[in-house]
Amino acid sequence: MEYMERALELASHAAGMVSPRPPVGCVLVKDGEIVGEGFTTPSPGPHAEVSALREAGDRARGSHAYTTLEPCNHHGNTPPCTDALLNAGVATVTAAIQDPDPRVDGNGIRRLKSAGIEVTNHASGEHTARAWDLIEGFARLTKTRRPLVIAKYAMSLDGKIATRTGDSQWITSEIARERVHRQRAQADAIMVGSGTVLADNPRLTARPGGEPTDIPRPRLRVLVDTTGQIPPSARMFWEPGAVLIVYATRSEDAGPLIGLPDNVEKLELPSGYGGVDLVMLIDEMGSRGIGTVIVEGGGRLIGSLIDLGLIDKIEAYIAPVIIGGVEAPGPVAGEGTEKLRDAPRLERVTTQSLGPDTLITGYVPGHTDHIPESNA
Repeated sequence: MEYMERALELASHAAGMVSPRPPVGCVLVKDGEIVGEGFTTPSPGPHAEVSALREAGDRARGSHAYTTLEPCNHHGNTPPCTDALLNAGVATVTAAIQDPDPRVDGNGIRRLKSAGIEVTNHASGEHTARAWDLIEGFARLTKTRRPLVIAKYAMSLDGKIATRTGDSQWITSEIARERVHRQRAQADAIMVGSGTVLADNPRLTARPGGEPTDIPRPRLRVLVDTTGQIPPSARMFWEPGAVLIVYATRSEDAGPLIGLPDNVEKLELPSGYGGVDLVMLIDEMGSRGIGTVIVEGGGRLIGSLIDLGLIDKIEAYIAPVIIGGVEAPGPVAGEGTEKLRDAPRLERVTTQSLGPDTLITGYVPGHTDHIPESNA
């Protein structure tokens, strides 16, 4: 369905920019012509449906609305989108998925139907899946008040993320790395540990197509630097966009954390497993309205988050290369499990070919409660 395809494209423009709102796209069609388009804007701006209605003006009357998410039916920073659609005289609505927010959860559809609006969900399975992917962080945040935390890493066929000398660029192909940058552009935050910054000095920015986005993305880059050892010359500090350095209290060898640009915020947390109190850190992300956090390393940070039950989803990029070496690092450290039977086996596992590489995605057991039955 070409109109829903366009609505999904519009929604992707909002992804990573509007949390705690969900990224939504809307297209209004009349007599086979698109008369209005819109996507979610940051609060307190309009939702996707209202933006599309404003563009359409009087042409909205009698139109068909294609939206990636069920229109809301509650008052927040803006009035209900259902009221806006009804007042504009929209004739029919096609929504790709139902809103998992308990304040909506079918109420928007019921409100439209009770007013005589025909509401359908005739989106294709592919469109439904893509619409869900766009709002999964929002669903997790709404359900648990914590973000969706994704551990992402690239490794060799023998489970190494670098050689024994620390050389790690590049394990995967350009095709895989392009997907990573597209995903970064749609995430609310990227998180890394100090070891990754010391080893790779990354920028942690989204550069789809090799170029930075017009608006700095992701919205927030988070550095877990327990002892404040990262020098102010690190590249991630000097890229456009917000950076959060998280360090531990009572750290005797904590660095001065001075000489940093104005875009860098410092957050002091108590010491804990993994260096800082990672539970408090994830809760802090949720309190800031962060819906999706991608953890890109290193092994100690990812392993500690897994040990604490804070990782929801794994995305492992596997390249057909053998690195070898006893001292070559792997993607997950931490304490780990003693018995293989206790090791978490991922659920809802999918695989995807990306040129010569393979992406394996799955959910940690017990971390799918935010997913509605229709998307399970």
